[in-house]
This record gives sequence, structure tokens and C-alpha cells, in this order.
Amino acid sequence: MSSIKLYHGSIYEFDEIDVEKGKPYKDFGKGFYTAIKKRQAVDLVLRNQLFEKKRLARLRTSLDVKTYLYTYEINIDELAKNDLVIKKFGDDDIGRMEWLDFVLANRNCKTKTHDYDVVIGATADDNTRFVIDNYLDEIYGEVGSDKAKNRLYEELEIMNLSTQYYFGTNRAASFLRFIERTIIK
Repeated sequence: MSSIKLYHGSIYEFDEIDVEKGKPYKDFGKGFYTAIKKRQAVDLVLRNQLFEKKRLARLRTSLDVKTYLYTYEINIDELAKNDLVIKKFGDDDIGRMEWLDFVLANRNCKTKTHDYDVVIGATADDNTRFVIDNYLDEIYGEVGSDKAKNRLYEELEIMNLSTQYYFGTNRAASFLRFIERTIIK
């Protein structure tokens, strides 16, 4: 695998990536997220557009929120050659459980919980947020217990989630080669 296309959906128009503008409490922490599936990026930006329109309606201001799809290309081999710290979660049960612990740590912390430049792993979707909330509300048992984590793991169906590439440093993001920005309607 050399080069792959990655997609980023946003309600913001920008020319340069700045990972510091990312929001905290995300799967892999504050940073820049891309998807390997175009549909995943489009679905995410349309959901964010809806949230932003609701927020603007409460403020009684303009509801014009544009949506953009950014397409990038990245050479995976180049990442590895440039001393970037990369974490890729495995597809086996151990890798999935490690992913789960990683997501739980980052979703509950405002600051970054790791030193990875790039993280590659499953994308927690809307259902994931609901299931994680149930876990945190101790519906599956005591938070941190094997019983609760195993139930959370079963409910998530991690193997069915799409893959995302997270860029936690601007240096790592600089390896993304911009291809195009399109407006989604």
C-alpha cells in the first residue's frame, strides 16, 4: 500500500490544516480526522451541519451553513520513513479491546492522552456514542469492570465500523496532499 485517498468533511472552509483547531473529547483526541470512505465524511459533515443550524437557530441568527468535502492523498510509506509515531489498531480481539480503551480515554479527556502523530483505527459512530454513554452510566456494570467492558465491546460491533486516520500533529498532517475541496448540498 503506497498512496491512498482520504476524505474530511467540514462546515468550515480552510486552506491549511491546523490540528490545534480540532475539538477535544474525540475518539483519538484533539486533531485532524479523515476517513477512507467518502460516504463516511459526507455523513459526518451533514450531521455537523444539522447541529450547527440548531445552534444558530437558538441564537436567532443566519442558518446558512455550508458543507465542504476535502479530498487528500497520502503516501503511507512516507509516513513510516519520517520518524512519525504511528499507532494502528489490530483487527483481532486484542486490538479491538485496545482501541476501546483508547477511545474511552480520549472521549473523557479534554487534553491529548497520547504522543502519537498518526492513529489508524475504527471510527466511533453515533451508535458508539450511545453505547459509550450507557457504559459510563454503568448500565452494563461498574465502569472499568471486565463485565462492563465486555458488554460494551459486544454492543459496539467494532468490526463493522469504518476506518479513520487521525493526525495529531501539524507535522503529520503536512504529509496530506490536498486534491480538492467541493461543496456538498
